[in-house]
Amino acid sequence: MSTTNDIVSRALGLAQALTDRIDTLLSDGTPEELWADDPELTALTDTIEGVGGEIPAKLDAIRAVRQRLAAEAETIRGEEKRLAARRKSVERAEGRLAGMGLSLLRAWAALGRDAKVGRQDGASASHWIARSLSIRGPEDAEAWPAEWQRTKIEPDRAAALKAARAGDFLPEGFEAVETETWSSR
Repeated sequence: MSTTNDIVSRALGLAQALTDRIDTLLSDGTPEELWADDPELTALTDTIEGVGGEIPAKLDAIRAVRQRLAAEAETIRGEEKRLAARRKSVERAEGRLAGMGLSLLRAWAALGRDAKVGRQDGASASHWIARSLSIRGPEDAEAWPAEWQRTKIEPDRAAALKAARAGDFLPEGFEAVETETWSSR
């Protein structure tokens, strides 16, 4: 079986050759009823039939691979969800252990010991309470002072697309771009 690129290239080349031959016949003034006797035109249409026969088989083959890849992607998506749930579970367990360690260090300090537990105390590693500072505040950003606020400006593509579909004017540098994709059942 030919490659997709070969088939597309041949089909486009044949379509152009057919158009060129018809243009030549028209410019020569050859009546349409005599076109069937034109050997070049007959050869082109026969070749087009052959290439045209390859396209459905190639589409079916590509569709089968697409379906397999879509199924694989769905399986991977499910695996990602499972792994994300597992990661969250492991992170929660790690957080609980960190809390236990902090409780033990506080108990150690409450016994009047140094705030650090190390090898000299029988541990295989050094352990201490690490401190950091963070800010807690209202969830509503409007309640924060203006100098502590950030404004994130991002494009609203849905609004722009709605305007383009409504026929509204698009500013310079913008254009509505139509794309094509292949669908099958």
